[in-house]
Amino acid sequence: MFHLSNSCTLRGSRRQSVITKSVAHGAFVTEKGKDTINVKGFKVDKVIDTVDAGDGFAVGIIHAYLDGCSWTEAAVYANAIAIGSLQVQHAGDNEGLPTRSRLESYIEKYKQ
Repeated sequence: MFHLSNSCTLRGSRRQSVITKSVAHGAFVTEKGKDTINVKGFKVDKVIDTVDAGDGFAVGIIHAYLDGCSWTEAAVYANAIAIGSLQVQHAGDNEGLPTRSRLESYIEKYKQ
């Protein structure tokens, strides 16, 4: 089950996974029965426009998860697209959304 929230708990819940986004801290992935993992965001030198950053984050989560990634890997994609990354470095709502190859090379660059 997919649920994106700014704060919630899994205790006593039917939710199996929760992804919590935080501008300052990237994202937190909580899966029932596991420790919460902090997925760090990407450093951005200059934020130009935050319009659609949240939508970009959701697109990253959904796309990566449907592509077979774990929730943690999906949060890396989401962070790269949105919160501290590509989307906010462009003006407008869709201009910062990357192609798959651009996104993957961007993530690889920051892994090093």
